[in-house]
Amino acid sequence: MPIRPKPIRDIMCILFSIYYLIFADQADEKTRRIRATITVEHLRTSWEKALNPYLRALIRLTHPHVTIHQKKIMIPRPENSQYCSRMVTGYIYYDGPLESFKYSDTLILNFPGGGFIAMPPPCHEDYLAQWAKTTQVPILSIDYGKAPEYPYPYALEECFDVYRSVIESNGEVIGMAGWKDKDVMFKILESQMPIPHPNGLILIYPCLNFDITCWMPPTQLSVIRAESSTSIPGVLESKDHLSHKSPLSVVPDVKRKRWRKSFSRSTDDERTIEERVQVIEGHNVTGSNEKRLRPVIGTRLTMT
Repeated sequence: MPIRPKPIRDIMCILFSIYYLIFADQADEKTRRIRATITVEHLRTSWEKALNPYLRALIRLTHPHVTIHQKKIMIPRPENSQYCSRMVTGYIYYDGPLESFKYSDTLILNFPGGGFIAMPPPCHEDYLAQWAKTTQVPILSIDYGKAPEYPYPYALEECFDVYRSVIESNGEVIGMAGWKDKDVMFKILESQMPIPHPNGLILIYPCLNFDITCWMPPTQLSVIRAESSTSIPGVLESKDHLSHKSPLSVVPDVKRKRWRKSFSRSTDDERTIEERVQVIEGHNVTGSNEKRLRPVIGTRLTMT
């Protein structure tokens, strides 16, 4: 929504939501146009509605009251981590006496979902606060780096470093005095390091393989693979998703820079996905800062 003052934009978001609830046909058409060339901004705006300050004020009325609510902390990375210069952001939720927090011998480590691109821990505080109320155990929710700024596997390495920091410091990095059992819930990664495993693992809506070939019978796959061509003009450019603003776009969708752009009130990010990737520790996570070589690819066609 190209409305610059954020307070007004937050109010208009609620008003337009009510409008589209009444006029469902216009909502369907609007959704169809957005989904055709979806962007990161579209997804973040849609999924992070809980960050709207007016909605948050209403939602918090239904939240259970906890002693420590959304305490933001910075967690240092291990010394031998390749990303040791960038600390990790975490949020603590705990319901109990403040004096007993640092002597807790159990910790729930939470990595909230959001398609790997959106929804930090504040978007999940409705059930995090309920967990803290029910379990009476400190909950550490990690705000890991999101794509496309921090592409895969940066988030996995970041979460693994948090687990190592908590284990190696016996919880001191998050304000605990240390414990013996180290009962920590964690997304297990294969590692050669002598790190104790967590006592349990809970997966809620885990990642699944949505490749179309997963539910296609062999007869249909053979038809798709029957024809192959590598000389179709424009196919290579249309498949270069990093050069577009929307990964679904097959035509140029990034506006050229003009002198009038400096006077525009639009808040849209007009950079391509490749330009939004962060350079960490002097290394580009895409592999190179120079112009990428584009090899010839084989395109599969189906004739019907």
